[in-house]
Amino acid sequence: MPDDLAAQLDADFAEWYRRLPLTVVGAIWRWQQGPPERWYQQIQHGFREGTDDGAVLADMEALDEAISAGVLRRDVVAWRGVRSADAALRRPAAEIEALVGSEIPFDGLFAVSLDRDVPVAEFAIPPLAGGPALFEVMIPAGIHAAWVALAGAPSMRYQHELLLGSPTVLRITSVAYTGDVPLISVEVVSE
Repeated sequence: MPDDLAAQLDADFAEWYRRLPLTVVGAIWRWQQGPPERWYQQIQHGFREGTDDGAVLADMEALDEAISAGVLRRDVVAWRGVRSADAALRRPAAEIEALVGSEIPFDGLFAVSLDRDVPVAEFAIPPLAGGPALFEVMIPAGIHAAWVALAGAPSMRYQHELLLGSPTVLRITSVAYTGDVPLISVEVVSE
């Protein structure tokens, strides 16, 4: 299923990709794999806390440009894993149910995968304080996004990554507890 949707997004974003400047494509590659290692963390820090680092600022601007230029043509269901519900939602995983109906802004870029297995394996483990959580993210057509899987490193395509801008506001629609990791269903309500 993720491969079918990825092929549809490849077609939807083909013109977007053709128009991206090489500086923007380079920023997407660095977002995914550096150098330096974990470059995306420095980018996220820049969006959340600000920065004076010229290289970080340049990539922040380039990623904003990529996201602003891309628009989803179809509704998409994607996934996001977090190692710490405390850090993501400011409350432990066991208390998330109280947030149903709330709108939560996420500062920093909001990366999701079309493939549920990717965030479970790579972004929810190892768990940190408050416990991990898995988000099922409903993204409506018309939302600005960068289709990182198309423009990024071929070695990272398996992640089926879609990147939304900062901040992204989510409405929590339901919470289900299946084992140790809560499944939090959300919809993107603004970008």
